Amino acid sequence: MIFLINYDWHFIIITTKVYLTLDIFIFNDISIYKKQKEVHMNLSLYRKFVNLNNQTKVLLRPLMKEDYEQLVNLYQEAPEEDIIFLRHNVRDKEIIKKWIDEMDLNTVFPLLAFHNEKLVGNATLHFGKHSHRHSAQLRIYIAPDYRRLGLGTVMIKELLEIANKIGLRIVWAEIVLEQSKVIKAFLELGFTFNCVLRDWFISLSGKCYDVALLIYNIGKRNEPDF
Repeated sequence: MIFLINYDWHFIIITTKVYLTLDIFIFNDISIYKKQKEVHMNLSLYRKFVNLNNQTKVLLRPLMKEDYEQLVNLYQEAPEEDIIFLRHNVRDKEIIKKWIDEMDLNTVFPLLAFHNEKLVGNATLHFGKHSHRHSAQLRIYIAPDYRRLGLGTVMIKELLEIANKIGLRIVWAEIVLEQSKVIKAFLELGFTFNCVLRDWFISLSGKCYDVALLIYNIGKRNEPDF
C-alpha cells in the first residue's frame, strides 16, 4: 500500500539526464511470464544517474543487502507525520532486516535513490501473482529534503518503464484520500482515479482512513467486441 507524505510535490519534466545503457531490457514478443523471468534476472544490474530540477545528481539502483543501515536511517529520520501513513512500522529495525533477508526480485523490485552515497528515496514495485500477474503495486517514500525536486517523478517514471519492459499491463497505487496533492501528482503522471476504498487503511493508533485507488494502464486495452 502506498501512503505518501502530504507535501506539495512539484512534478517538472527533467531535461538533463545521464543514463546508463538499458540494453538488458530488449525483448521479443513473448508471454508476460517469460518477459518477467528474463527481466528479473537482469534487474539487479540496473543503474542510472539522473539530474534533479536543481541539477543535483542522483544514482538510482536496486536495493542490496549492504543497504541495511542506510534504509534504517532513512526511516528513523522520517518525520512523525510521514510515518503515520506508511504501511509498515518502518521504525522497527527487524522489519527492515526482514526486507533485506527476504529480498526477491521476482516478488518486489526496490529502487533506491542515492545522493553523495546517502539514501534519499525508496520506491518499489510489488508484482502480482497468478491471476494478478499482469499487475504491480507501486509504493514510494522520499526524504523530506529531496521533495519538490522532481525525484518522486523520476522514480515513478522509472518503475513504470520497468513495468512496461516486463510486459505488465497495470500499475496501481493506494493513497490516503485526504492527501489530495499527492493524488493530483499521480494523476498528472497518467494514473486514473478508479475508486475510493472506505476505511481501507488503519493507523497504529487505530484511526481509519479512506483510500484512493489509482490505476496506470500500460499500452492500449482491447475494446470489447459485441
